[in-house]
Parts: sequence; structure tokens; C-alpha cells
Amino acid sequence: MKHLTGPSVKRLSTTRWSARYEACNSMNQNWKEVVAALSEIDERDRSKTGSEAKGLKIKLTSLETAIMFAVWSPILERFDKVSEAIQKVGIGIDEVVLYYESLVDYILGLRDQFDRFEERAKISSGFEKYRSEERRATTRTVPADETRVGHTALSGRENFRVGVYLVIIDYLIRKLNQRKNCYKGFAAKFSFLLKLQSISSEELGVAVTNLISSFPQDLDEKLHDECLHFKSYLAQLEQPPKTLHEMSTFIRSDKSLVQVFPYIDITIRMFLCTFATNCSAERSFSALKRILSYLRSSMSQERLNSLAVLCIEAELLKKLNFEAVLQQFAEKKARRKPLLV
Repeated sequence: MKHLTGPSVKRLSTTRWSARYEACNSMNQNWKEVVAALSEIDERDRSKTGSEAKGLKIKLTSLETAIMFAVWSPILERFDKVSEAIQKVGIGIDEVVLYYESLVDYILGLRDQFDRFEERAKISSGFEKYRSEERRATTRTVPADETRVGHTALSGRENFRVGVYLVIIDYLIRKLNQRKNCYKGFAAKFSFLLKLQSISSEELGVAVTNLISSFPQDLDEKLHDECLHFKSYLAQLEQPPKTLHEMSTFIRSDKSLVQVFPYIDITIRMFLCTFATNCSAERSFSALKRILSYLRSSMSQERLNSLAVLCIEAELLKKLNFEAVLQQFAEKKARRKPLLV
């Protein structure tokens, strides 16, 4: 989930969220079969492949690893669904904020769900004890200036829950809040437009001044007077617009309203036209890399642009009637000339 306004965070890998979820989900459902396959490879192959299989089997034969797969599978599924929703072309920033807030609440609710994940891991893997409990207990040497009074030795379960599980949950919440606050801070600058009928003149002045200071080249001090006028205008309507999209449609449906409230129209369009993600642009560059290969090095710019549009708009291309297009192309490119009678 890479966004223009979101802060940079460490990526788990270069694969898509869907690939990560499918890998975790498949592992949870076929844990014993995967371990059995690795054991067979380890027994039959003594080369590098067998050594790698043995190393993977050692990592998988532990309750800790099974719990990690059980934890990440539902989390990655939620991230994958939200990622698909955020990548839609027509999504607005206010909708992105709602998705992030829902994700934060979902992850926060998982803090008390460790028992559920532990039980699920025990069923899928067949392990009952933590690896740390199977090892011989070690005693830390106490320095001369310390005592063992007040020291608490955590069990293998509590050590994993506190040192791994809760750390993951808290890290995800912190990173999601950072991204949410970036989107929320931008959307808050325009939120006063939805409260014109209830906001006071003093609060309106502060909100407009803050917005103008953020976009001094696009907005003017006249926006304050237009907002006061537009506030009175909305009070006269029986059914005033409730969202910014409805407000934009209402203003642009009448040219006279655009002339009366030009800066309000500009402000609303600035918010609605701000991209929530850069996924569409990245797909365009990815399409160009696939089209402009070394086998097509002599392609003209016009043909490259046409092929790029066809590749980028593949979903719309599937809805076209190719028979009609071919018929129209054949009629334009026909070289036969009618015979004179």
C-alpha cells in the first residue's frame, strides 16, 4: 500500500499483499504436508537443496513459527482487501481515512486474541510446547551489586506473547496511525466545507486562513467572503448537499453558481482531484517496460502511446466489440476501388 501522502515504511517484501496472504493461508491449511515434503527432500537429496529443506523443516517444527503464520494470515488478508479498495481510481481521501481507522481498530482488537491464535497454531501444526520450554533452563549470573529479589522468570508462552506478539501488534498500530494521520491531516483542512451551516464565523475564519496558508498560489482571501455567502445560500435550500462530491455537482450544474462562488469551486475540486494513491501511475510505467522492449526498439512514438493505452486500460478493452472495430478498420483501409459501369 504505497501512497503519495503516506510516510515511508519498511516493506515486508517486493511481492504483493495478495501473494503474502495466500502464502500464509496455504501454509496454515497444509502445515503437516509441507513438513512431510521437506523431510522427504532432506532424506533423498544430500546436496544444497537437501540442506535448505532441512533448514526450513527445523524452522517450521516449532510452535512459535506456527503461531506467526496463524497471526499474519488474517492480518495480511485484511491488508490485501484494504489495499485493493484503496487502489481504486475513484476513491477519495476521506474514504482512505475510514479504511485506515478501521484497520487500526481491527489490529487494536487483536491484542487480547493471542489465545485464539495459539490454539489455531496447535491444531494446524500439532505442536503443544514452545521451543524455549524444551531447552534446558539457563540461570543468569547475578552481579555482586544485584539480587534475585523481584526478578520474574516468564514462561515460554508469556515470553513469546510479550516479546513478539504484542511488539508486532504495537508496531502495526503505530505505522497505521502515522499513515492515517497524514491523510486525516490533509482532509481536515477541507472539512469545514461540510460544516458551513453549523460552524461559527470565528471558526470559519481560522479554517479558511489555515487552508489559504497551505495553498497560497491557488486560493485567495476572497474565499472567506464566499464561504460566508455560500453558508447563507445553503440555508435557503430545502435539501442542501451533504458531501463534497454532491456540493461540487451542485455548483457546477449551474454556470452562474460557478461565477458567484469561484474559489469554493476551486477548493472542492482541489480536494476531489487529489490522488489517494499513485498505483495507477506505477501501473502505467510498468506497462511501458513490458511494451518497449529490445525487440521493439524502433517503434514510433504514436504506436507506443497507442499500445500503452491499450495495456493500461485493459479492463475497458475487454468490453469493446472487436467485430465492429475490425469492420470499421476494414472499411477505412480497403484498397479496392469500385468499378465504373
